[in-house]
Amino acid sequence: MSSRTEEPQIKFIDIYAKEAAGVSHEISDIPFTCDEAKLLVDSWVWDKWKVYWSTNETCSYQSVFSSPTTYSHNHGSRIRNTIVYRIRLQQTRLNSGLFKIGLHADGLCPTCKVKQDGFHLLMSCDSTKELRSKIKETLHKENLFNFKYLLSDPKIMDIVLDYIIKNKIEV
Repeated sequence: MSSRTEEPQIKFIDIYAKEAAGVSHEISDIPFTCDEAKLLVDSWVWDKWKVYWSTNETCSYQSVFSSPTTYSHNHGSRIRNTIVYRIRLQQTRLNSGLFKIGLHADGLCPTCKVKQDGFHLLMSCDSTKELRSKIKETLHKENLFNFKYLLSDPKIMDIVLDYIIKNKIEV
């Protein structure tokens, strides 16, 4: 298609778009390159998504992380990375996760008799006291001992991974 046939179509598209937006029919140049416009749109969409994320909680992941985050640390193997992402996304094979899909009777921890999920495993289970001691030895400040921080620190997650694998915990 030649540029001569494209130009009239672009003018009509611009006019119709401005009508839909309720602005004048005056055609104006856009002072951005295509790549710059994409970056601006991406930024705008990301900002809208953050607002939506913080005001419309639909999953347990949102109760831990205030906005969508990327966690890109590689823990060395697919098995280790899978464990990290299962805990972060709260989609584990612990009893609570099995209960959600009908594969466990009650979803409770056999030791503590409370919901057995990633939070319980890392933060309060009687059978993982040794893990918490190792984590606290590594932390510089006691106030950093919270679920969100533990899941976001690659060094801490390596400690958690070593413990889970050594103790053959099915996550």
